[in-house]
Amino acid sequence: MDNPFQILIDKLDKTEITLQKMQAKIDLLMEEKKEKYLSPEEARQMFNPKISPSTLHRWQQSGLVKRHFIGKKVCYKLSEIQDSIKTLKPYKAKAPIEIGASLQ
Repeated sequence: MDNPFQILIDKLDKTEITLQKMQAKIDLLMEEKKEKYLSPEEARQMFNPKISPSTLHRWQQSGLVKRHFIGKKVCYKLSEIQDSIKTLKPYKAKAPIEIGASLQ
């Protein structure tokens, strides 16, 4: 017959391993929930083509994009910028001018 204390030790070891796996999953989920913050430059680069600082400022002033502060630094939440990209009309660059096209 097996030692009853050894059976208890084995079960405790298995329980500890299960708890460690559960904690790892919880930590991973918590990490995914953390919000990523972007600098103004990073936020501008999220748009294609990249928007100018004045466009970002104008959108922020009109409430289309919300700025946040970490200490004295201005930053933008990644999720909010992604939502803004979906709601704003796509930013379109002007069509390039063909040089010499009007000379023909």
